[in-house]
Amino acid sequence: IEDANSQVNMTLGDARDESNRMIESARAQASIMIDNTEVNRMATLQAREIIKSAENEANEIRKGADEYARDVLYNLEGVLAKAINTVQHGREMLETSR
Repeated sequence: IEDANSQVNMTLGDARDESNRMIESARAQASIMIDNTEVNRMATLQAREIIKSAENEANEIRKGADEYARDVLYNLEGVLAKAINTVQHGREMLETSR
């Protein structure tokens, strides 16, 4: 009976030790998963900030390009208006000299 009790106590002790090791392992894995989740959350937030910044910068560049194109077209319109006036004036001179 003493041997059986001794064996039971050893088995219970081994089971407790194994149980404690499993609990510690589970805690360590949970900690790693929490850390990974936090890293993913932070990475997602940072990615969103980068995308937002890039979109804002792209909008500013687009706005500047639109303003430049508007200025170029306005200047081109003036040059073409002068050219049309010159053509009309030349045509009128030819008509009157006939």
